[in-house]
Amino acid sequence: MPFKPPPTLDRDLARARQIARSWKPLDKLAPADAETVARAIAEGIAEGRRYGLEIAQALSVAHAETCGSNRMNRSPAISAADAISTYILAKDSNHPQLMHRAFAQDCELEMTVKTDAISFPSSAKGPEQITQVLVTDFSEQYENIRTFCFSHPNSDFLPYFQCEWLVGMSARQGGSFRVGCGHYGWYFGPEDDGRVKKLVIDIEIMCVLPVEASEPIMQWLAALPYPWCSSIQANEGIPAIDGLRPIEHFLRTETNKAAIG
Repeated sequence: MPFKPPPTLDRDLARARQIARSWKPLDKLAPADAETVARAIAEGIAEGRRYGLEIAQALSVAHAETCGSNRMNRSPAISAADAISTYILAKDSNHPQLMHRAFAQDCELEMTVKTDAISFPSSAKGPEQITQVLVTDFSEQYENIRTFCFSHPNSDFLPYFQCEWLVGMSARQGGSFRVGCGHYGWYFGPEDDGRVKKLVIDIEIMCVLPVEASEPIMQWLAALPYPWCSSIQANEGIPAIDGLRPIEHFLRTETNKAAIG
């Protein structure tokens, strides 16, 4: 296929003639030959312009595709209540893939453990580390996990939410049952995202009970509304087991606070 030179503009030819006249070795060329050289230079200018436009168009398309991909990959905004319940479902049911739906990419975790009955690292950063701590490692040690929050966010999108929690679970090794309670502090992203930016967990109490106590405790927890439950509902059905007295005291205290508030 024969080469077809790109179209030249009048300004290309004018610029090419200026270039040709500035080159001293071309002074001795006949006018017709000098014009041939100028036209060759003009075609080179036109070719460079065409190539530059192709690059600009390619970059523009790539940028548009990247922006479109980012929009497609970005999770739709999630409400505060959905972010919390998604986290609870991921943790209790060992579904680590759900954590990216609940937690932002730059999320943080802070933990304060005020008991020797359970241990956690004091901090973690990013959804991968947080998922490892709160879901993967946790599920390797415990099963039959049920987590409850004692209050529900009163708005879909809010910067911060604090609530008390109750959890029960059985140890995979030995079968002993643990019931704990404490506080959650949730910090959320902007309304166009809504995922958790920071989670602060305070573990106030963790009671360890023998295997024989697991059946009445599991029946108690299974009867509670999940995962949103009031401290009054939790306290009403708590089994009369001595090892649960610290939990009962915590629930009664929270019930009194709610009544005063």
